[in-house]
Amino acid sequence: MTAHAAGHHGVFRLDSGTATRGAGRYQDTMGFTVTGPSTFLASGHPPRPVPRPARPARA
Repeated sequence: MTAHAAGHHGVFRLDSGTATRGAGRYQDTMGFTVTGPSTFLASGHPPRPVPRPARPARA
């Protein structure tokens, strides 16, 4: 059996104990519903930007 789960790190397909990221996206999925065999509706926002190292202060 295959199930789908959505969370703060994207949408995943759960199949036989393995989680596979859907569409290779890392969005923060806030709402998610399956509307058909291959159709999903989701809402949310892009992930937070990856923090960059702090730049040294200018003298």
